[in-house]
Amino acid sequence: MTKELAKPKNAIQMMAEKFKVDPESLKIALKATVCRGQKQQDGTYRPMTDPEFISFIIVANAYGLNPITKEIYAFVSERGRSE
Repeated sequence: MTKELAKPKNAIQMMAEKFKVDPESLKIALKATVCRGQKQQDGTYRPMTDPEFISFIIVANAYGLNPITKEIYAFVSERGRSE
């Protein structure tokens, strides 16, 4: 009998499970609210890229922080990296 290994959960799946929501819905909600990206000279915001978003979610998970309750903030520095 072959035992199948469970596929490891990614960072957004782990956070979504914690909040008991769908991972894609959580991603959409976070990107629309707390992860708005970098402010441009014309006052608009450049959307946060997927790599920037993933970095943010990994840090939030690593420290058990909740972005919805502002325990961690997401922004992109002027150097173009998320910090």
